[in-house]
Amino acid sequence: MNEVSAITAFQRDEGDGLLGISCTVNDMRCGGCAIKIEAQISTMAGVIRAHTNATTKRLSFVWDPDVNTADNILEALSGIGYTATPFVEDAKQQQKEPSLLVPLAVAGFATMNVMAISFSVWAGLVTDMGGSTRQFLNLISAGIATPAILFSGKVFFHPAWKAIRHH
Repeated sequence: MNEVSAITAFQRDEGDGLLGISCTVNDMRCGGCAIKIEAQISTMAGVIRAHTNATTKRLSFVWDPDVNTADNILEALSGIGYTATPFVEDAKQQQKEPSLLVPLAVAGFATMNVMAISFSVWAGLVTDMGGSTRQFLNLISAGIATPAILFSGKVFFHPAWKAIRHH
């Protein structure tokens, strides 16, 4: 039973019996990811060349269909923690990158509030402040900072956790 893959529709003829494909790797977030992906794909049997672009989240590779298949190559990519889908020019089908503006605003708002509280504690403006009041203000600062770090930092924590899981 010879099953035809859905990815075959996106393959292009590169001449000399070679095939090529362009994919979108939405999990690719930095240059390190791009290098890791390119190194993994380039070392596979039958792959002639592979190129990644972290800015556009694009992976392009050319392979010999007599030696390997696009499905096997993309399966190896998922083995290191990245998922690739064939690149489609239609903007509606492309996944939209989440904006970093909201996490930046939350971090900025929390920073301003923590600084205002810390200024009164550490600048000595209130000389008759007792130890319990100082400790209470420090707890308020921690209460503001902790959720802000978790929310605003998830842009960094999620890829870091994924990298740890996939060694």
